[in-house]
Amino acid sequence: MDLLAYKTYDKALTLQELGLHENPNLNDGKYFNGTYEAEKYLIVWLGKMSEEGIEEYFNVYTTGQDAMDFFSTLRTAILLPAPEMELNLL
Repeated sequence: MDLLAYKTYDKALTLQELGLHENPNLNDGKYFNGTYEAEKYLIVWLGKMSEEGIEEYFNVYTTGQDAMDFFSTLRTAILLPAPEMELNLL
C-alpha cells in the first residue's frame, strides 16, 4: 500500500468531495466515522494536531494507480511531503 498524507482546512468540504458524510442515520455505505475503507483505499482521519490549529490531517492508504490518481487530484486538501518512514500493513 502507498501512503498519502493530507492537510485540510475544511473537513466537511473534503468529505463532500470524497463522496462521504458524517451522518450515521444515512444508510448508504458512505458514513465516515474517522476511518473509511473501500476496495482500493483506506482513509484514516488524524484530526487536529494542536488546539490552536484550524487545519486537520488525514492519511490515505492506496493500492493501484487509479486510486493514487484520484487522490492526487483532491482540490479541498493539500498533499503533504511523503513521510520518511515505511509503513507495513498486515
